[in-house]
Amino acid sequence: MHQAEAVETKQAIPTPAPSPLPATVQAPAAEQTNAPRKDSVPAEDRAGEGQYAGKVVREIEKHKVYPASAKELDMSGDVVLSYTLNRQGSVVEASVLRSSGFKLLDAAALKALRASHFDAMATDLWPGTPGKTFTTTVHFALDD
Repeated sequence: MHQAEAVETKQAIPTPAPSPLPATVQAPAAEQTNAPRKDSVPAEDRAGEGQYAGKVVREIEKHKVYPASAKELDMSGDVVLSYTLNRQGSVVEASVLRSSGFKLLDAAALKALRASHFDAMATDLWPGTPGKTFTTTVHFALDD
């Protein structure tokens, strides 16, 4: 009788392929591609959008009133407003995104926004949208 020889066989263990990132995780924009984005805006349009946004901020500042009682109580701070203007320049939605910590100042910032009169948006600004949402910081400082 012949003894059976034990033969060892080694099998390669496959290394699992790295799993793709979940759909909700995206690489940073700088790493994606150098190709122009589909929604990219020509430089002259971006400049017009920046000019319009600057006018919006100046209009709000023009109507800002620092409440005397807030000054007397040494209240100061920044109110961050979020608001949407329709294409005709009317405020359609407004809220305090970040409070100054004082209801009086928050209310004064919203009052300045509502007292403002904004120009209608030119057709080349944010085309294809019914309006634009802005975020603006209204600063209340005692030395104002």
